Amino acid sequence: MSQPLIPIVRCLYNRGYCELDVSQECRDKYKELFLEDLPEEINCCRSNQNLIKVIHLLGVEACSGPRTALRIDWIPQEMEEYLIVNDYDGQETISIDYNEAYANVLHDLMKHNCECTRQTNYLMGEGWSDAAQCDCIPQDAREKYQRITYIREKMRGLPRRKINELPDTNVFIYEL
Repeated sequence: MSQPLIPIVRCLYNRGYCELDVSQECRDKYKELFLEDLPEEINCCRSNQNLIKVIHLLGVEACSGPRTALRIDWIPQEMEEYLIVNDYDGQETISIDYNEAYANVLHDLMKHNCECTRQTNYLMGEGWSDAAQCDCIPQDAREKYQRITYIREKMRGLPRRKINELPDTNVFIYEL
């Protein structure tokens, strides 16, 4: 099955040893360009593409707050709700919780009540391919499962990139 391009967005995180923050210069430039203030607590702005444009414009070093080391990475927009920010003494890493995404598909699938869904042996591991052949399983559950698998596979193939390196436009779609 052919999959559509994966929309990806840039996401901000901190590799320094303190809370995520940006410099006053970055805040001033943001207000100048977008006519609004950034919130004091910018954790809610991790995927704010306007903020990321300012960081791209001024540079990561100029926008990093005291003791912060801002980093930007690509995440699949469809999986944004599954973003996990791991924090170790303020030093962050980001990842997508694909297991939670799969669990949501299985939860939706379990709402479908037939003899197939009562048999749990196909719900785990390799048995899913047998279940995918069942005509009574809702088509959207199959498609969601396949889409998550496709995104996961392609994101694994997307190496960590610097802010100026762009992903493959044959697989991903994005705005700069």
